[in-house]
Amino acid sequence: DAVHTSGMKVIAYHRHMSDAAMQREHPDWVCRLPDGSPFLEPRGKTKTVFVLCLNSPYREYIETRLIELADRGVDGIYFDNRHMPDICTCRYCQEKYHRQTGNEMNHEAPVGSPDYLKAVEFVNRSMVEAFLEWRAAVRRRHPEVFFCVKSSQYPIFVSPHIDYHLLAVSDTSGTEFHKPFGHDRAVIRLRPDFAAPAFDD
Repeated sequence: DAVHTSGMKVIAYHRHMSDAAMQREHPDWVCRLPDGSPFLEPRGKTKTVFVLCLNSPYREYIETRLIELADRGVDGIYFDNRHMPDICTCRYCQEKYHRQTGNEMNHEAPVGSPDYLKAVEFVNRSMVEAFLEWRAAVRRRHPEVFFCVKSSQYPIFVSPHIDYHLLAVSDTSGTEFHKPFGHDRAVIRLRPDFAAPAFDD
């Protein structure tokens, strides 16, 4: 209220990817990598907190939390990346993938192979669906609340994860356009055929 009285807007930073309490109550909501291991929270500050899957009932839980934030008066909600791993093989993703494609997800597909890219595209579609559902639910009660959705993979151009579809449905987006020049230069070193561009490119 004090911020609004000062003529400013409130943006809530919502770390939606993980929730230790929900993880304890619902371990089946955890994202699984192709080898079946849980996907560690990307910040790497813990060895016990994992990313929760947006195809599990966690999606509905997040929707409830977002409506609560909007009810408290925030004007916008900022979702930091990465949202989900490139591929998730939890039971919810496997079941949904089979329903949508009629095929089983190929857990052993090599990176970059057609089956691998189909699974990545499935995750990308799932993220878009989740954000569209969340925004629609929030705007039914608070039409002016905007979503800022983050992608730090997109500007690197070496991963199909988080493609333009997610940024296109965001009200505004964060891309970390400078990331290839910062702490993530290892991405460029992994690709000897990809020369580091000039900074102003």
